Amino acid sequence: MHSFAPGIILITILGLVVFSDALANKFKIPSVFLLLIGSYTIYTYVPMAVPIDLPQYFDTIILFCIPLIFMGDALHLHFSDIKKHGWSIFYLAVIAVALSITAGASMYYFGIFEGLTLGAYVSLFAINMATDAVSVQSVLSRFKGIGHDIKVLIEGESLGNDATAVIAFFFIGLPWMMSGTIDAAEATMDALRVFAVSMGIGIGLG
Repeated sequence: MHSFAPGIILITILGLVVFSDALANKFKIPSVFLLLIGSYTIYTYVPMAVPIDLPQYFDTIILFCIPLIFMGDALHLHFSDIKKHGWSIFYLAVIAVALSITAGASMYYFGIFEGLTLGAYVSLFAINMATDAVSVQSVLSRFKGIGHDIKVLIEGESLGNDATAVIAFFFIGLPWMMSGTIDAAEATMDALRVFAVSMGIGIGLG
């Protein structure tokens, strides 16, 4: 039975992301397929690279898999582009998504889906706000002549949209749905702390 060694797992994830991205650029295929194949292959045939007990730490595995979705595409965004279009991306990916989740959750008061709690509404619309960043990049790569700034806005919004939706789902919607109640101040602080730490790590790594 595997023990849990986050350091080794992190190295494995980073290696998979970089290797899959390099192969995807060479063969012009979405990196997510290579990540899925690579993850299964390593877990099955190279167990020492994934020192974790699957049944016991299943929720942890899910959290570790989230960066696999974003990191490959995030590598294509440059800090100078984010700095230039930061406010536009923030508005589209954070403010607009938060307003959309709020508007969707307000359907609770009209009884659109009978039997769902308000927390379930928040979870439902939070997870549906996440777009497929891989699909966005794959579609854009097929067209020539698209302005660089337009691509940055679309890809940046797609990645930021995913991050906002995942944070809203895990730190607001899911706890609310499971417990039936939520401390709004605590949930907001948790979400903001995750957002701030993630931004800090991203800026620190360049």
